[in-house]
Amino acid sequence: MNPAYRLLPDAPLNSVKDFPEAGLAIAKALALGPEGTIAQIRDAKLRGRGGAGFPTATKWASIRAEACPTKYVVCNAAEGEPGTFKDRTLIRYNPYVLLEGVAIAAFAIGAQAAYIGMKETFGREYQRLESALEEMTEAGMLGEIPIHLAMGPDEYLLGEEKGLLEAIEGNFPFPRILPPYQHGLFAPQGMFAPEGRENPTSVNNAETLAHAARILLHGSEGFRAIGSPEHPGTGIFTLVGDVERPGVYELPTGTPFRTLLEEHGGGMKGGRPFKMMLSGVSSGALTAAHLDVPMDLPSMKAAGSGFGSGGYIVYDDTADAVVVANLYSRFLANESCGQCPSCKTGTAYITKHLERLVTGTATERDLAEIDTALDRVASGNRCYLPVAERTLIASLLADFTADFTSALEPGYAPGRTLDLPKLLDFDAERRSFTFDSKYPLKRPDGAYNLPEDGPYRYATP
Repeated sequence: MNPAYRLLPDAPLNSVKDFPEAGLAIAKALALGPEGTIAQIRDAKLRGRGGAGFPTATKWASIRAEACPTKYVVCNAAEGEPGTFKDRTLIRYNPYVLLEGVAIAAFAIGAQAAYIGMKETFGREYQRLESALEEMTEAGMLGEIPIHLAMGPDEYLLGEEKGLLEAIEGNFPFPRILPPYQHGLFAPQGMFAPEGRENPTSVNNAETLAHAARILLHGSEGFRAIGSPEHPGTGIFTLVGDVERPGVYELPTGTPFRTLLEEHGGGMKGGRPFKMMLSGVSSGALTAAHLDVPMDLPSMKAAGSGFGSGGYIVYDDTADAVVVANLYSRFLANESCGQCPSCKTGTAYITKHLERLVTGTATERDLAEIDTALDRVASGNRCYLPVAERTLIASLLADFTADFTSALEPGYAPGRTLDLPKLLDFDAERRSFTFDSKYPLKRPDGAYNLPEDGPYRYATP
């Protein structure tokens, strides 16, 4: 793999002086001009690294072509998908390449300003970006378009692009109806903005923008030569769960999942058999039959899973699929914002019946009720959350039917207790993730079962 396109250095860059290439990518973009910059990104076949995999150049070009004179760029660094820590690792190791990518995107689409959105719990990452932004601005390395840092609440939907825009405007991250290119930042009169005042906004994942900076500096051909032909470049993968060496690894796209698991993750913990992998909560489970699937968008989709945001949660044969389903369904029910009744009531209803399965009090009727609710949960949805519920739970029901039927038998005992991998921190030396141990306090209404000593807020790692 060509090291020129790597995003993660061997050690964190503590000063802009540690990154000799700082400022060169934006200078290249300025020399090429907006159209030339977008053409370079198009030729590289760069796709979004936030989950959907949308072609980056297509997004930039469509927003640049909009008649509205007020445009914005938003960098989505609010990762909240369980099992994912790639964007925070990128910011910790090289905030400079990310800031260059943001500046390049803003220049390419003709933005008035750019914003980097992240959670209020990302204190360490905020400090890194704030310091790097000050360094690069003083050195004149980021062009003339201002870049702002914005913090939002520790909610899963902060990472949803329409919810993130609301948070940047100072509101709770309730997803809007219209997408950002139709109803962008600070658009007047809500969704009914007058024609020509829609403020189209390009929302790009942090890793995507960092890749854009490397492409502008080193060219599109070298980027295309790495990884999968239809989804080229590298991916930053988080590996967590029942593995010997959990961590964050940058590999070429198209690398077989088995390579990530065995060569980099050290294989299954204790040598136990692999049972499943979850790509966050938005895709189907990957089973042992697909361990050799290439980690790229088309291959993962064909296997019934998804590339997602590169966060992969591994479980061995001691994990009960019923417990897994209940754990993640509860997460989605908690994080559903309540704007779409079918989503809020549907995720809660499915979770209630999964809880009955886990406690051994279920009947065949509970499985039938789950199937019915899965068909309806995403009716009229504003965001992808209920689709994720339907996709993941249906996948577990189909792939691990025996686990669910055994939960109906007398004397059923669920597998071991599982903790939700909502990641707060990563110790690279010890190869250890810190899970949010207080997340179980959260209720479906978004509030917490508060301790006696007063209101609970997340501690900043």
